[in-house]
Amino acid sequence: MLIAELNHRVKNTLVTVQSIVAQGLRTSGDVAAVRAAIVARLSVLSRSHDILTGERWVSAGLRDVVLDAMAPFGIGDGRAERFVIAGENVRLAPKAVLALGVALHELATNALKYGALSNDAGSILIDWLTKPGKDGDRLVLRWRETGGPPVSPPTRMGSARKCWVAG
Repeated sequence: MLIAELNHRVKNTLVTVQSIVAQGLRTSGDVAAVRAAIVARLSVLSRSHDILTGERWVSAGLRDVVLDAMAPFGIGDGRAERFVIAGENVRLAPKAVLALGVALHELATNALKYGALSNDAGSILIDWLTKPGKDGDRLVLRWRETGGPPVSPPTRMGSARKCWVAG
C-alpha cells in the first residue's frame, strides 16, 4: 500500500514537471530565460514538497505555503514591508499546496517583472478567508498589488486566457 501511494505521488509530480517544462519552453526563445524559469518553478515545487514532507503529506498551512512561495522575492531580505499577508493558517490538501505554491510563484514573478515589485514603491497584499457554502467551506484568496506601474491591456492573448480584467 505504501509503495502504491508513493508511486501515485511520483506520477503526479512527474506530470507537474512535464507541465512546467512545456510551459517554460513555449514562453521564450532565449535559452537562459527558459532555463531560469524552469529551474525557479521546479525549486518552488521542491519547497512545497518539503513543507508537505514536514507535515507527513497530510496537509499544510496556507500561511506557510504563502511565506515559502514569497521567500525568493525578498519577503525575508528587506522587502518584508512590501508584503502584507493576512489570514488564518488554514489547512490545505497536498494537491492544493503544490498547485498554489507554483501559482503564487508565477504571480510574484509577474509582479517583479511588470507589477508592484518592478519599482521601489509597490506592495502586495495577499489575504484569504473561508466562506461557508452549500458544499462546505470555500477558500477565497486575494492577491492585490498597489503602487506599481499603470496597468495596460496585454498586447497578446494566450490560448488559455480569452479575457482580461483590470481593477
